[in-house]
Amino acid sequence: MLRMPISQALAAVAILFVCTTFQLNAQTSGSIAGTDGPVNRGQLDKVAQRVSRLSDQMNSPYCKGKTLKTCTSPNAAKLRREIESMMRRGLSDDEVIKQLQVRFPETTLSNPEQPWYTFFVPFLPYIFGASIILVMLMAWRRGDAPGRVAMAEVELGNTGRGTNEEREERLARLRSRVHGDD
Repeated sequence: MLRMPISQALAAVAILFVCTTFQLNAQTSGSIAGTDGPVNRGQLDKVAQRVSRLSDQMNSPYCKGKTLKTCTSPNAAKLRREIESMMRRGLSDDEVIKQLQVRFPETTLSNPEQPWYTFFVPFLPYIFGASIILVMLMAWRRGDAPGRVAMAEVELGNTGRGTNEEREERLARLRSRVHGDD
């Protein structure tokens, strides 16, 4: 096995990282598909942000029910690259949308605005669970254990029949049973 001091291994990893970063910078600063001359990183970032924002707002013509950004179809990836190319040529978002509407007339490209209350949907299970726990804690603090309440209703014959004396007698038996005075 090859033994190398940790400092030399870290230096080798750092050099590899720097070389890889330098190579990526060289690729992005040169001629990029469809552009002439050097392109700076700021322009690339702005175009990428515009493409991301626009593809997140558009329904995919290839994946029903998904946005163009979330569609995993190879055709959708190709369309995102075409949108990026259009934007690099200087087309505005509206112009890109118009061209795509001409190309896909049967597809509604605009993603409808979601109602405000859809924000709460992911939190509903937590709200529901917290409500159940709160109700259970309140019942526990009052001493209303569900088993005891049901048992008392059965023992007392909570039907409204019988005299008060019979009810009192049954209640006394139940209390003695609960306190262990059998």
